Amino acid sequence: MDFERRHKDVRSSFKEIEIKSNQNFIKTLWSNEPSSWKENFTPKEKMIFAVNAFTRMRFLNKNLSLNLDVSSDAFHNDDIKPWFKYNSRFKNNFKIIFGHWAALGFYKNKNYICLDSGCAWGNKLTAIKVNKHYLTKYQVKC
Repeated sequence: MDFERRHKDVRSSFKEIEIKSNQNFIKTLWSNEPSSWKENFTPKEKMIFAVNAFTRMRFLNKNLSLNLDVSSDAFHNDDIKPWFKYNSRFKNNFKIIFGHWAALGFYKNKNYICLDSGCAWGNKLTAIKVNKHYLTKYQVKC
């Protein structure tokens, strides 16, 4: 999958949303399908997939399709894995910082950091300061 091309497709879909911006279209975005990318998607299908991939994706099936039906207790399921556990060409070149996964909590490994430590659920708010050679973590009670 060509990241730059996907980014361009998603940006053009967002422009269409801005033009159409009506409640009926927004309501149709909440769907578990499509769960994998296809080149011939309509602008609406591209938008649904982008919303799911960028805001709801937690786990992927073995065929790399989105699995939006499982909760965080699925870490012990052999048929699915968290999206960041799959091989990625980005993982050796970047440190990817993400959030919006309170059930995972603060998580850090060589390539990934999940900042969502569940503040909205009464846990802590987490921030990190990124320096060239190290990270400093800050947390405050919510």
